[in-house]
Amino acid sequence: FTYRDSLSALLNAIYIFQKLIRFHADDINPLIDVDIERIQFIFQNGVFANKDSLYESALKKVYTTFQNDEAAHAGYLLGQFLYQQGKETDSGKLIKEAVWWLKDVVIQHSRSRSAIESKNLLAEINSPELSLKTAKVNIPDKPFLTFVSFRNTNQISLRLVKITKQQNEEIYEEATQQKRFQKILSLPVFKSWNQDLPLMTDYLSHSVEIKTDALPVGEYLLIASKKKDFSLDSNVLAAQHFYVSNISYIQKGTNYFVLNRTSGDPLQNAKVEIWESVYNPQQRKSIIKKSRGIFTDKNGFFSIENTDSLKGSVTLNISTKKDYLLMDNQQGLYVYNPFEKNFDYDDQKEYDEDNARLFFFTDRSIYRPGQTVYFKGIGVTKNYRTLKNQLLKT
Repeated sequence: FTYRDSLSALLNAIYIFQKLIRFHADDINPLIDVDIERIQFIFQNGVFANKDSLYESALKKVYTTFQNDEAAHAGYLLGQFLYQQGKETDSGKLIKEAVWWLKDVVIQHSRSRSAIESKNLLAEINSPELSLKTAKVNIPDKPFLTFVSFRNTNQISLRLVKITKQQNEEIYEEATQQKRFQKILSLPVFKSWNQDLPLMTDYLSHSVEIKTDALPVGEYLLIASKKKDFSLDSNVLAAQHFYVSNISYIQKGTNYFVLNRTSGDPLQNAKVEIWESVYNPQQRKSIIKKSRGIFTDKNGFFSIENTDSLKGSVTLNISTKKDYLLMDNQQGLYVYNPFEKNFDYDDQKEYDEDNARLFFFTDRSIYRPGQTVYFKGIGVTKNYRTLKNQLLKT
């Protein structure tokens, strides 16, 4: 090695490895474990460009040259390395190669510790994965798409559960995922069906969109299971919480507009219940309590004022005669008050441009590559004359 610092700890470590290997080179059982540690040390600390390929070649050489239980660790490290490379580059070919080496270690060196490590890694590689994603709110009486991510399975079972806000909160308060799913699976089933997925044998995660049939207004959990019996024993499950409602709203500060989710038209006389989150020191958790209720005007507008009796975070329950939307996400009461500074606009056009906002709505939340995106926009601005008159009154 060419070096400037003869006291370098890394350099001296390499020399120690080399001396140990040379000293025992003529032994009946050379120090294979030391050589493997040297290879790992160089790989972890090296900064040269081709160290990945050199690391792979060095492990293969040790494993195939000695072919004993001590060298089996090199086979395990090789499988581990190829698996990580495959995951990072989405290469099913590399992962399949990793599986081949790991299986060879298990077969050829079944009594070694490396065989146990290889079995554990093979179990991880072969383990199924499952997750679901839908739009937070879907339109009533219309089918919608569910985005499914999966690995090592080509069939899942699904069930829909209709829940209440209270039930959802009780599920969320459970301490572990197992207890949460125990509570979820104990709820009455609204609908169930089986879904085939593409057969993929590359050990990688894949995703598809599946159709979910039209549903009435309400709050739901969509549950997916690899096993048809939805058991918690050696099974993978996923659950997605969502709403079905044709109500939507846009917000700026404490001002809201309630709209029809499909058409964008304002919803007049929609009832808005404001639920406040208050911390209870005795129960050591936040309690949601009803604060007050108001109705939207002809433009679908209402406003929340940050008073002494209403602070922190609130939840909105918006309802009409045939629809309701009770979202679990809390709305922060960030106050924007233009009256706290001088109203220095003399020109209405300038004021309108400075306060203009554009809200976009798309026809779905997830698209496949190449799909057409349909969208609409609502442009709004503040009323110059009304605001100026209010300022003059105050």
